[in-house]
Amino acid sequence: MFCRRMFEILSDNMKLDAQIAKANAEIVLVSGLVSCCVHENAEKACDEVAFNKKHNSLVDRHQKTKEWLEMRHTPTLFHGGIISSE
Repeated sequence: MFCRRMFEILSDNMKLDAQIAKANAEIVLVSGLVSCCVHENAEKACDEVAFNKKHNSLVDRHQKTKEWLEMRHTPTLFHGGIISSE
């Protein structure tokens, strides 16, 4: 019974699944914001420095979220033969 409960606890990925869903939503949101930023810049004259600052900030935000997701999808081997993605 103890082994079964431990297996259930260790294989419960609900929290990680929720974090991944949130990160995917963040990527979709930021992608949309980048697209709006680019279209706005194309439609009207914008301050280049302000545009670059906003654009680079959004790209950095997207990249950090993407890297976070990639780390969770790439298993790493820890001592003791336990495989984990953290």
